[in-house]
Amino acid sequence: MADICELVEFLETRNPFSDAQSLRSIATGINADGRVTVDTAKDVVECILDSMVGKSVLEHTFRKKDQAVTLNTSVIKTNNDTVNIDPQLLF
Repeated sequence: MADICELVEFLETRNPFSDAQSLRSIATGINADGRVTVDTAKDVVECILDSMVGKSVLEHTFRKKDQAVTLNTSVIKTNNDTVNIDPQLLF
């Protein structure tokens, strides 16, 4: 019974079925800001593949600005300090 109560409490604080339109980690409860682009990963991949057309793989340069940004690589700004998010170290 204690396990069920713990699960219910966890899901109440991190409701995976909320009406919010923002991206959120169910595991940590952290909301993503506008810099996180993982929801458009398919578009990012298509853009990279389009830029590779006509080139050999060795000629192509993979740039960080063309990558999808996940919540793992995000930062939170608190008191004018930026803090890197690493969900593996939060708990």
